[in-house]
Amino acid sequence: MIRHISLFRLHDDVDDVSRDKALTMLRDLKDAVAGIVEWQVELSLDTRKGQIIVQNGLFADDTALQAYRASDKHKPVVRFMADISDWWIGDYKV
Repeated sequence: MIRHISLFRLHDDVDDVSRDKALTMLRDLKDAVAGIVEWQVELSLDTRKGQIIVQNGLFADDTALQAYRASDKHKPVVRFMADISDWWIGDYKV
């Protein structure tokens, strides 16, 4: 299995409406493709470095992760998140 963790640091000028839209869009990706075993999206409690959205997913295998990245459901979320945040990704085998 592959653990996929994304940290989205929202730009300082992002309003609550855009933040909430991002949370909804990211949460809705839980059904983007077959092979997503676990999916969590939450706003970090630690705000010392700004607002950060934590996405924590578990994929059955690398094939499922690559299908997720290429999926039509994922692409518009990537575009929206690129407008409102910078992000870091961590993928590792479980």
